[in-house]
Amino acid sequence: MSSYLIAESTSRNYDCNRDQGIKFNTSREDTFGFLKSATISGVGIEGNWPLENPQAEAAVAAVLESVRWTGEKTDPIEIVAWFNLAGKNFMKKALKEKERSITFNFEVYEYDPEKKAHFLAFAPSADLTGNVSLESVNQNGESKLKRVLHIDSDFDPNFTSEKIFRGFFQAAPDKKQEMKYNLNESDKYIEVWGVGA
Repeated sequence: MSSYLIAESTSRNYDCNRDQGIKFNTSREDTFGFLKSATISGVGIEGNWPLENPQAEAAVAAVLESVRWTGEKTDPIEIVAWFNLAGKNFMKKALKEKERSITFNFEVYEYDPEKKAHFLAFAPSADLTGNVSLESVNQNGESKLKRVLHIDSDFDPNFTSEKIFRGFFQAAPDKKQEMKYNLNESDKYIEVWGVGA
């Protein structure tokens, strides 16, 4: 088994192919990923979306569109994902709550052209915890703070298998946590998100 090294702080930006995540195609080399689970503002969503993808060992909470992180320990992680109807209802319920706590877990897979197979490229070592980020918005001429949390009300009409909805959130860490960053099956690194003991 390859040991993990400590990675330098650099940005991690992944654009994922939604359709490859939902229904895996062995002839495609696209990056894809999953939001495995999330609890936002005390509202939890476990895996409820079974996929035709061998990397999804169990049903997932959502299929990733993108993951963004600057690599700085205290900077937020931004997740954009596609939710099925149950996931949309979870997000709508979370939006009604006031508190900002969040716990989430995700996986991103990339293609290794030498091995001709996908591998786990980026994922937390365990569930990540923190708080939903705040942004300043202008409402009726007043500046107010709003959580960076959203779900579309309309489904994607171009996806005909079922109704799916685009949503996103941004989370800041509440303590020191670890994430696994892999260049391939051999070159593996640990990155730190958050600060603390």
